[in-house]
Amino acid sequence: MAVDLTLTKTIAGSAISDTLTGGSTGLNFGISSRGDPVPTQQTLFIKHNGINEITNLALHVQAYTGVYAGNYSASADLAKLKAHGDLNCGLQVDMRWDGSPRFSAFTQIKTGVGDAFATRVVITDDAMSRNNSGTEVDASAAVDGSVGATGNTTLGDRAHIVLRYLNPAAEAQLGKRQLDLCFSYNFTS
Repeated sequence: MAVDLTLTKTIAGSAISDTLTGGSTGLNFGISSRGDPVPTQQTLFIKHNGINEITNLALHVQAYTGVYAGNYSASADLAKLKAHGDLNCGLQVDMRWDGSPRFSAFTQIKTGVGDAFATRVVITDDAMSRNNSGTEVDASAAVDGSVGATGNTTLGDRAHIVLRYLNPAAEAQLGKRQLDLCFSYNFTS
């Protein structure tokens, strides 16, 4: 039996299905202005429908595979994300479910870090939490990359990450960009 991930914006929310330019559905990241010191942040809760834990939960980006409707091209958007990351801007991932202040610690997606499946970034144990009747609480003994089944108090039953995109102040090419944010994991059924 396959084990599927569900991405939500809130701890008990339904699966993300924003309508994207071009007609696909996914996560609409919103607007990130040039040099914006406080860009839009997107919260993601990642849970699964398996009866056992999943392991090696990791993320990476790749060129957009939906109906492309950005201003450049899918490959140009991926190249731009890497270039921004190499400048310590671009896509940043805070993997602390209760991170305060937000983005005082984060993973920078850049060339060689989360820019392909081979360089995927394992979701850290700091991201693991559980849903306690609609209230988010800490997993008692979280493990990097592992998410327990629903109700698992030890590993937690979801990962909670927050993403943001920083455009460099000197960025000349503004407009819509589209990318795939991919998650990989191992499971036993």
